Amino acid sequence: MIDLLLSNQVMGVALVLMLVACCWPGRSNLAIVFAEPERGWRWLAWLWLGLLTGLIAWVTIFDDWLQLVTEPYRLAQPWDSARVVMQPVAAEWRMVSLVLLVLCIVPAAALFARHIGGYLLQVAVLILTLCAWFPLFILRQRLDLVVNMAPETPESLAGGAGFVVFWLLRTVLGIGSVITSWAILVLAIAPVVTFVLDRLDWRAPRISEEAAGFYAALGASAAERTDVPLSSIWKPIRPRA
Repeated sequence: MIDLLLSNQVMGVALVLMLVACCWPGRSNLAIVFAEPERGWRWLAWLWLGLLTGLIAWVTIFDDWLQLVTEPYRLAQPWDSARVVMQPVAAEWRMVSLVLLVLCIVPAAALFARHIGGYLLQVAVLILTLCAWFPLFILRQRLDLVVNMAPETPESLAGGAGFVVFWLLRTVLGIGSVITSWAILVLAIAPVVTFVLDRLDWRAPRISEEAAGFYAALGASAAERTDVPLSSIWKPIRPRA
């Protein structure tokens, strides 16, 4: 039972549930992104959703979420002993995960620039996300040690309840690490993507000509109207005798 709770598949399912819970209140705003009037941006939004779904499914089944998040930190360690992984993922599978990740963050950065904000907001959110990532990562590592040292069979009901509490905290912090890590990658390249979109004049919505006829007729009607001076129809109010 403990091995199942600590499995990567459970982490992936919990990640999906967390994303659905976070996105459901704002589903009307997300619907605007996927119902974009311009065909290219609408296809890009659906392409991003497909890539994100493929990334989540692939890492959940064939990779390891927590190892993937920890990979930059592990590779930055100066000692070989600190870079050892107890249950490593096959290099070919990890490469597929990285390719899907790169393909996923580029459309996400473009959609962020299109629908949320430009350079200043991107830098501000990046700083806040970095500030949130460090405590999430550190606390999750500490909880990993506590949970992994738990016995296979709890000795008492209190011990089992304590394990469940630590497992829930570890899962929430792990999901937070995954989401903030992905957000950092998106926001890190977002200014570059925004610059390219601005140079190509693709970021701002195009002016629609669908209502041009209506406004032309309205302007012509307003031009033909003759204004009546107020002085010609104004009558002073006289008190009754």
